[in-house]
Amino acid sequence: MVVWAAGPPVGAQDAPALEIALYPGIRVTGEVGTTYVIESKNGVEGDFWLTRGWLELTTPTAIWMDPVPTDSPRKVYRAVKVTKPVVQTVPNMVWIGPGTFVMGSPEDERGRWDGEGPQTRVTLTKGFWMGKYEVTVGEYLAVMGEMG
Repeated sequence: MVVWAAGPPVGAQDAPALEIALYPGIRVTGEVGTTYVIESKNGVEGDFWLTRGWLELTTPTAIWMDPVPTDSPRKVYRAVKVTKPVVQTVPNMVWIGPGTFVMGSPEDERGRWDGEGPQTRVTLTKGFWMGKYEVTVGEYLAVMGEMG
């Protein structure tokens, strides 16, 4: 019996360089000015990558260190190139890029409030701009015209 699959041709990507590091982080090599989202997961199984941080290359090679390393002996990191809008049209805004993160705090976290859970996996499929600071009453009134 012969089975033939028809479809568009498939190309292979370049083989990534594998580096075993003895520190909680990752070395990223790329073009200066390129932005990467740093993701991690515990072990090689599963498909859930947690967004850990951002890195914009100021040199061709940089090392990103995990600011909150865990006790997992098998933590795996990856750097995913993202496109960040170049033009910021509104002052005091920051770019929030796409990625996956866990919202909420663990039940055993010290000082946790009842309303801070349950922990939920959230995936942002598109980036967006967000204000750096809380909205003031004056800013709200300037947009909305009245208090709602």
